[in-house]
Amino acid sequence: MHKIRIFLLVVSCLVFDFAITLQGASYLSMGGANIALILNGEALFVNPAFLVNQGFGFGKQFLDTGNLDYTNYQMEYLTIGSTGFGSVKYTEKNTGNSYDIQVAGFGAQMSERIKWGMIVEHINLNDGAVSSQIWTTKVGVSFIMSPPSKMFWGITLDHFFKEKSSQTAIDVSPHVLFSLGWIPMEKLLWTHSLEYTRKAGEGIYYATGMALLLDHNLVLSGGINRNGYSAGIEIPITFGKINYTIIMPYDINKEIKYCLSYSYGGL
Repeated sequence: MHKIRIFLLVVSCLVFDFAITLQGASYLSMGGANIALILNGEALFVNPAFLVNQGFGFGKQFLDTGNLDYTNYQMEYLTIGSTGFGSVKYTEKNTGNSYDIQVAGFGAQMSERIKWGMIVEHINLNDGAVSSQIWTTKVGVSFIMSPPSKMFWGITLDHFFKEKSSQTAIDVSPHVLFSLGWIPMEKLLWTHSLEYTRKAGEGIYYATGMALLLDHNLVLSGGINRNGYSAGIEIPITFGKINYTIIMPYDINKEIKYCLSYSYGGL
């Protein structure tokens, strides 16, 4: 059980349009396919249901180390007990828009197998001429199926409860993500997800990813979704972990992105 818990720390996803969607470096390494089991502080951004009993932890992430699309995309989080606090700051190179997002959230246990949580985001956008602000939320639920199924599912609802404002350029379209996780064999996790954003031109999209625990708690992960492929490695260090992720678009004219994160404490 101890090995499985460590193994699940690296469960993650892949989405190339960082934008307002809150993510994480390990979250990016498995194809956008997991919000069903998260045992690190990235739960604050990915699925707040897993903030339950996180304890004290700290993490810092750089989601575009080459500054290809963003200037200094940095994400930080702090967890204390079942609460979390974080920030995301970046500037889009193609528009010059600067974002400063502050996040606070909590997780709660409903029963032995069901958890839920919520975060509140305060988003500040500065386009060089006008500053816009809006608040919005993410609600997450997780469910662990009865043994011996070794299956889990999670769902998040982004931007369903938010400030009603038409006077802002900030896109907070409602977004739903459903994920199913499965451990088909020891030390291997296979995840699947479906996502939908309620706005013109959007459909329902599928993603999948896997993570494999090797000796000494070293984890390799990879995934695929509608935009491309990803691969990651998570290396244990004293009191924490380092994750390095590579994101490869299908379009060979687009540059490969590299993401780096390190974390201490937590579960």
